[in-house]
This record gives sequence, structure tokens and C-alpha cells, in this order.
Amino acid sequence: MDDPLAPYAADLRRRTAQRRARKRRGAVAVAVAGVAAGTGLVVLAVSALSADADPKLPPVQTASAMPDAQTWCPTTVEPTEASGSGRGSTIAGNAAWRAGAAQVFELEYQMYVARNAEAARALIAPSAQAAPIEATRTAINSTPAGTEHCVYLKALEAGRFAVTVDERRPDQTVKNWDLVVTTAIQPDGRTLVTAIEPGAGAR
Repeated sequence: MDDPLAPYAADLRRRTAQRRARKRRGAVAVAVAGVAAGTGLVVLAVSALSADADPKLPPVQTASAMPDAQTWCPTTVEPTEASGSGRGSTIAGNAAWRAGAAQVFELEYQMYVARNAEAARALIAPSAQAAPIEATRTAINSTPAGTEHCVYLKALEAGRFAVTVDERRPDQTVKNWDLVVTTAIQPDGRTLVTAIEPGAGAR
């Protein structure tokens, strides 16, 4: 007779292994390529594009349970919030907070849609310590083509944002990352991303 508890035991072993793996990865699990620098983790892009990153047990939905594209990632721009999967220009505006927010959206667009490591790196402040660009290329290449993303953002204070990044792969697996992203105006007048850290997210 088959052991009726076998499936539960197997699931427990799987979850235990995942927890141990997450502990080994530690805080750096929220970065595709980056190092600790000063008070924050300066990164090249969020871990949504890292094949090995697993900062939390993500929800997994079957194809039959998946929402359609319009409801899955609505494009919205509110006084201090925004969501969508478009380029940074889709939320650009006169409000001061939107300059930094636009860089967050553009960074994710370059990583997921354009899949352009050079363009993504150009959105990172020169003063930020970051891993070689090859690490970003590897992260992009390890993510299946056709993977969708959705950014949810809330302005916290000048240049600082609560961000949730949702990722939906072609096999319909959905993962979520909650972050705090910091941007700053550079000497040449550009606003660039300076840090991405674990956070409560935007939802």
C-alpha cells in the first residue's frame, strides 16, 4: 500500500530545501549583479531576471487561472503612484517624482522587453559599484524570451520608491519581488538609479 503521507513529506522536504537555499543567498538575492556599497545594495537590475534568485516563495498560477494581459498589468499614472510594463516615457511628466520613477520603468523595460544590457547599465549612476556587464547579459539570457513583466511603484520621498515587480514567464509561472529603489540627480542633470534594496513593495 502506498504511504498516504508520502506526498506531504515530499512537499515538506522541497520547502525545507528552498528555505535553506534562500538563507544561503541572503540579502544579495534581490540583485542580478551588484555589491554592497555604503548604506545600500547598488545593483544593475532586480532579481526578477536571475535564474537562481528566489527571495521568497512566489505564487505559481496555472494557465487556466491566469488573468488576461489587460487585467494582469494595468497601465496607470496617479499623483504619486504608477503601474505598467511600458517604457519610462509612459509616465514622464512635470511632477518631480516622475523623473526617478521613469528610470525605474525604463530599467525594467530594457531588461525584459528590449533585453539590452548596455541600455540597462546606462540607467545606473556612474558612482554605483556594479558587477561586470557580462553578469547583466547572463541574467537577461537566462530569462526566457517572451517573459512579461509589470511594475507597480509608489513614491516614498524625493528619489525613493517602493516597487513591486511581477514576472510572468511563458510557462505561466508568476513571481513577485518587493523592493525599494533609490534614484538621484547626477552632476550632468540626468536622474539615474543608485540603489535597489529589499523592501515592502508597492502593493
